[in-house]
Amino acid sequence: MSSRTCTFRYPSPLDAVPLVDFASRCFVATYDHQNTPDNIATYLAEHFQPSVFERLLRSRSHLVMTMWLDEALAGYAVAQRSVDDDGTYILDIERFYVASDYHGGGYAGPFMEALDRSAAALDVERLRLGVYTENPRAIAFYRKQGFEIIGEQTFTFGSEAQRDWVMARSRRSPAFTDTDFIAAFLDGAWPAAAWTHAAHVRLAWTLLAAHSFEETLKTVKAAIARYNRVVLASDAYHETLTQAFVTLVASEFRADEAFTAFCQRASALLSRSPFVVEHYYSPELLASDEAKRRFVEPDRATLPPPVVGDNRSRLVHS
Repeated sequence: MSSRTCTFRYPSPLDAVPLVDFASRCFVATYDHQNTPDNIATYLAEHFQPSVFERLLRSRSHLVMTMWLDEALAGYAVAQRSVDDDGTYILDIERFYVASDYHGGGYAGPFMEALDRSAAALDVERLRLGVYTENPRAIAFYRKQGFEIIGEQTFTFGSEAQRDWVMARSRRSPAFTDTDFIAAFLDGAWPAAAWTHAAHVRLAWTLLAAHSFEETLKTVKAAIARYNRVVLASDAYHETLTQAFVTLVASEFRADEAFTAFCQRASALLSRSPFVVEHYYSPELLASDEAKRRFVEPDRATLPPPVVGDNRSRLVHS
């Protein structure tokens, strides 16, 4: 691999237009010599439009990653988490492309490693993909990366039914430690597909393990607002919900237990149905513009005081 700086990013919906242009060029370069112009044009018209990519980038069920060499877009991947037959999570890689200008440069391997690391963020155990049986270069690369053929499937391409190999391998990256998770999230390097309700709880819990309640609350508020703006390209932020939930996590916090033990003991905080915050707030109040802009007191029950270690400190509302 050359000395060029290789970085990996999670594009936002604002990147839809340049990404679809890049993706279209990669697709044509890969398949135009094996398919009719009509089938290529039909597939591009259906799957490679800015509106399609914007929906994909806004989807919280999909993982989209790009590879950059210096400041040049050099590759992209699209994947989706699903449940395997044995009940474990699997990452289905729907697209994995490196621009033809960079083939042979040794970049595809690190790109797959970065995608594998994202699979760890999603608690995925295995990676799976489909590859055209008439694409020997891709098949050879996936074999080199440890993928094995486990079956086959039919891929409808325009007027043709083509045959794909289904290949899979186990995830290689270790699980994210709490320190790794915080660093990735604060750096904007945490995939949107993994920004789940449980991740919100982990963010508050991990910061509480190292900081005061007041410091944790300040950091969580700023980090979520920035993440929404930079990664999700959204100005959506709920001040009351954020502050109330950090308070609830802090009220259950124990300095002597791991996060997994905390989740088992305080399982109500992980549930979305019922949503624990609605024990304190009515849905009508949470939906109000005022509650989104600033912290408002609950209208159903008083929030419990935050507890960090052996010290209790009342939340100061501003």
